[in-house]
Amino acid sequence: MLAMECSEDPSILGWAAAMRSPSVRAMPTLHIEHAVNDFDVWCVAFSRFADVRARSGVLAHRIHRPVDDPCFVVIDLDFGTTEEAQRFLTFLRDQVWVSAASAPALVGSPQTRILESVPV
Repeated sequence: MLAMECSEDPSILGWAAAMRSPSVRAMPTLHIEHAVNDFDVWCVAFSRFADVRARSGVLAHRIHRPVDDPCFVVIDLDFGTTEEAQRFLTFLRDQVWVSAASAPALVGSPQTRILESVPV
């Protein structure tokens, strides 16, 4: 039986340790999950709000779909502050998701969370 040596150098294991500068602040992410009845219609509606997202402080976004459910969407919107993320969530709840014209493909109530990265 071969003895495995432990090393303080994580690159020996094939991965590098996450380096986090103490001066770097966590970027809040508004995480949204919801069903849609037509992904293409949802994409058009999502695109219509690009300017609003930019003016509201969205720095980046990522769209995901489960591999086994093309009628479900997961959206991550990155913000500079938690307050910006909360304000945008309020806008979505009060002005977008309540209107079939603004959210034509939305099915049910979106599930949301504001997340922040944490060092591990």
